[in-house]
Amino acid sequence: MTQATLAAPRRVELDGRSYFILDQDQYENLTARAAGVRLPPYPARDVRGNSPAVAFARVSIARELILRRLDLGWTQEDLASAAGVNVATISRLESAKHTPKETTVDKLDTAMKQAATKPKA
Repeated sequence: MTQATLAAPRRVELDGRSYFILDQDQYENLTARAAGVRLPPYPARDVRGNSPAVAFARVSIARELILRRLDLGWTQEDLASAAGVNVATISRLESAKHTPKETTVDKLDTAMKQAATKPKA
């Protein structure tokens, strides 16, 4: 979804408090910006509403990787160390300019899942 097509946030009242309903893309961008990170934008859609599949997949993987890493409070270096990959690999994947190998995705996913299940000190 591109910025031009995002719906304006809706304000709702519940128990005397104001809440805002955001599009998922808006929420993800706000979350990343709060952490000082820019999420890669999704590719533009053509006149039929289709996006290039490989570019869309790369961006989807990049955004998921960034958001999960931030949720763990990890830097790229932390994730690289936990997954046993180079920091440059994390950087390339988070830029959405490269397609990861399945083994790399498995390493990253395993490292983040293990970290998420550990009790926080």
